[in-house]
Amino acid sequence: MKKSFLVKVFTFVLGFLLLLFSGCSDSDLKQTIETICGDRMQIHAYLSGNLHGMYLHCEIKVSGVKGYAYFSDKRITSIPADISDRIQLIARQQSTRVYRMIDEIIVIHENKIENFNVNYSISDFQREIEINAVDASTIWFGTLALCQTRRFEYISHFLPILDCFQKDEDITSMLRRWANKDFTDEELQINKAYTIDSISKWCVDYFEKQ
Repeated sequence: MKKSFLVKVFTFVLGFLLLLFSGCSDSDLKQTIETICGDRMQIHAYLSGNLHGMYLHCEIKVSGVKGYAYFSDKRITSIPADISDRIQLIARQQSTRVYRMIDEIIVIHENKIENFNVNYSISDFQREIEINAVDASTIWFGTLALCQTRRFEYISHFLPILDCFQKDEDITSMLRRWANKDFTDEELQINKAYTIDSISKWCVDYFEKQ
């Protein structure tokens, strides 16, 4: 009886594994798109994981650009039929283009590419610099482009990374205006999700820490 029980358990586990991984062949998407900036992206999205579940992994290569972007997201457990609508241009300055795909920010500067999560912090950046895991200049140009959009959501989060190497005079001048509650109509429209007082206070605190 014991042997029969073990056989049944083995058969069940084997069947489960075959069922789990047999579905993986359809959980794979390769798509090439061209963005409005002319970047030709080769996207490979697929599901991978373990017995606890399968989730999204994504690799992005860009024609004429060295390296590739890679990220995973455990919240996403299925591959969409078309992934191009998940990619959004969020900043563009001269030779720098910044895209967002789900919660990942992808920076293309000249012929290099880097990516980081929307929650990427100065401590994350410093740690990766220490182990030479990222190209610092590409990250810097990406955060510069984001801050130049004048969107407080980007400035409040990514300015410390920008300042890590070199402050931008135009952004510093703008923040001094904001600290004095001096905003253009366009800046108010861009940042309508925030109050003038909250942005101004953040700017005052920023300069006090300098």
